[in-house]
Amino acid sequence: MKAQILAIAFLAAVAYAASFSNPCPVEDGEFAVYIRNPYNCSSYYVCSNGVPLLMACPEGLHWNVWVNTCDWPASAKCKPITLD
Repeated sequence: MKAQILAIAFLAAVAYAASFSNPCPVEDGEFAVYIRNPYNCSSYYVCSNGVPLLMACPEGLHWNVWVNTCDWPASAKCKPITLD
């Protein structure tokens, strides 16, 4: 069951990454480029040579777009898009 959930989460991340216009620069610059995951507040993408890589925040934290780091949910104020 746990493996199925992980597989579904992975496929959802791949589908999401394939569905949006890739905002990652082709080559890495001086500073990292981060992209919020609009469907999951506890993860984000970091660009690596034009490829968005899904990263996870430590348990209990959310991605904060204002400071580009994982943060307490009250500070991050993340509101995920629901697929309802």
